[in-house]
Amino acid sequence: MRLAALFHDVSKPETRIWSDEKKDWTFYGHDVVGGKTAKKILTRLKYPNDMIDTIAKLVRWHLFFSDIEKITLSAVRRLVRNVGPENVWDLMKVRACDRIGMGRPKEKPYRLRKYESMIEEAVRAPVSVAMLAIDGARIMELTGEAPGPRIGFILHALLEDVLDDPEKNTKELLEARVNALIALPADELLALGKKGKAKRAEKEEGEITEIRKRHWVK
Repeated sequence: MRLAALFHDVSKPETRIWSDEKKDWTFYGHDVVGGKTAKKILTRLKYPNDMIDTIAKLVRWHLFFSDIEKITLSAVRRLVRNVGPENVWDLMKVRACDRIGMGRPKEKPYRLRKYESMIEEAVRAPVSVAMLAIDGARIMELTGEAPGPRIGFILHALLEDVLDDPEKNTKELLEARVNALIALPADELLALGKKGKAKRAEKEEGEITEIRKRHWVK
């Protein structure tokens, strides 16, 4: 991370161009060029390849767009994918260091804290039936049920059980529960499925609220 902070503006001199419009020097593309330059220098210095790749990514993406009025969760996910989930928090530290170096009054203003909360939302495992120890294919195998809405209702009914008591998320317990659910009338199974979906949405909203509280943002 320290090397990334050292190299983050390494290519400003070679991208320096005067702008008549702004009446000032600009450094467009210094992040992209800097990532390549950092990689060349560190390769010559014989740093480990994995370290070189990490530093090059941090330099390349240190100017990520962070306007929370315009940024979307999809854009944040793309940044995480580009820099790597294992590197994204170091990238945020590089941004904070950059702010300190420029004499900005706050190393982490609201905008940056909000962005960090969005990163947490992007990288966390979502609350979904994918959390369950069995899947739809296994339910069909157990019950002989054809693909259709009933499989979804069963999965969401199982999810409600697991959200209430995570210890129930074992293959054996869920399979036993499937055998009980499949015997229910269609209207009862539908009601349980809807209840499970509502529970999932409530849990999802609760997790996101907690993330935002940790970062002191809305």
